[in-house]
Amino acid sequence: MHLPVDLRVACACPQHAEHRQVAERHGTQAPRLCIKDVQLTWGQRAKHPLKYAGGHCYLLSDRIEIVAPAGSAEAEPPLVLQLGTFHPAPVDDPEAYLTDGCHFGLALEEFVGAFRVLGCYRRSERDWLLNAITQSLR
Repeated sequence: MHLPVDLRVACACPQHAEHRQVAERHGTQAPRLCIKDVQLTWGQRAKHPLKYAGGHCYLLSDRIEIVAPAGSAEAEPPLVLQLGTFHPAPVDDPEAYLTDGCHFGLALEEFVGAFRVLGCYRRSERDWLLNAITQSLR
């Protein structure tokens, strides 16, 4: 029997009411997107640990920076990915509840078989980030 589930709570950032903002980073204003997590992978998803849970992705002029939330138990250094060193592609996983919860992800493939998947809260936010990265690469 299928029971309806309200997913709106699962789509909420623990720190912000809005997922897309403009925030200060390194003395400049940059677009910031709240993300669920980053899956560090080498080929298959859900076989490696999640990082930056509830983190933030900053889109700067030459790179993206992913930062763990302030006060998190994990003292993760920022993950810095230079624009032009990876190929972005959308990831849709309707059965993500069985693995890592990333229904709408953005795969950043650095070279064949080595990529990271940014877990986004909503498809529209993932698509915005994909378009923003693609525009920056031009």
